[in-house]
Formats: sequence, structure tokens, C-alpha cells
Amino acid sequence: MGPPVLVRSLHSSPVRRRAERRLRALSDKIRRAETELDTLQAQLGALDHEVDASRIESLVTEAPLARVEHDETVRMYEAMARERDRAARRLEELRERRDALLDELT
Repeated sequence: MGPPVLVRSLHSSPVRRRAERRLRALSDKIRRAETELDTLQAQLGALDHEVDASRIESLVTEAPLARVEHDETVRMYEAMARERDRAARRLEELRERRDALLDELT
């Protein structure tokens, strides 16, 4: 004997299909957001080394230009760190939306 008609209709309902489409779309967005965050993390790591190198250069040479270059590198690092933080928040929001949608489907 097959499942009750009510269960069968729930599994094929337009509401469920729409929710599944939204879930697939969210999964795609999460993958892209994870890739973006990984890229920003890697770039930030490389820039962190540049900040250290420029700081040492400005201390060793005591040249005004070296200090200016260090300050610019620090500003770039801080801007990228803010971008990384925004990407991390966006990823967390997407995951929360996915989890809420999964809760609706269960």
C-alpha cells in the first residue's frame, strides 16, 4: 500500500518545490560566498606580510617615503579586512537563511 494521499501531495506540492528551488539557489550563493571569503582571507594574509615588511622598511630607512608607503599599505589592509568581515557576515546570513528554509521543509 502506498503512502497516504496527504503525504504524497505534500512532497509534490508547489510550495515544497518552490522551497527546494530557493534552497538550491541559496546553496549556490553560499558556495560563491565561501569562495569569496577564502579569496579575501588569502589576500589578507599576503597583505599582512606586506604590512610587516613596509613597517620594517620604514623603521630601518627612516625615510619619509617609506613611512608614507607603510601608511598606505596599512590603509589597504584595513579596507580589505572590512571587506572580509562583510563577506563573513554575508556568508553567515546566507547560512541562517538556508537553515531556516531547511526547518520549514522538515
